[in-house]
Formats: sequence, structure tokens, C-alpha cells
Amino acid sequence: MSLAGGRGRLHGAFKELKVKWDKTRMSWDDANSRAMEETVLDPLERKVQSSMIAMEKMMEILARARRDCG
Repeated sequence: MSLAGGRGRLHGAFKELKVKWDKTRMSWDDANSRAMEETVLDPLERKVQSSMIAMEKMMEILARARRDCG
């Protein structure tokens, strides 16, 4: 799988998780659901965003290397 493909899959999977979480929150809204959001989902979202930024930078570096070596 290419780096761009992996980035796309990561983005799609997290987007799907957010949609499902939003649906879950419609029927589960208590202290435990809020704790889950704060301790698991919010940190995960930050990590996913950081990973996607890193993947974009890596794609730029690889593209530059291909141009320079090709």
C-alpha cells in the first residue's frame, strides 16, 4: 500500500469512527460516555491528525527525492 493510500484509509476509518460515535452518543449520554470521549476519542483524534500531517510531509519528501534522483 502506498503512503497516500494508507493516509486515505486512516482518514476514512477515523471519519467512520466519528460517525458511529455520534450515533452512539444519541443513546449513551452519561458520565461514562463523556469520560470515554475525553480519555480515548479526543486523544485518538489528535494522534490521527498528527499522523496524517506526518504522512503528508513524508509524501512531499519522497516526491522530492524521486524528482532529485530521477
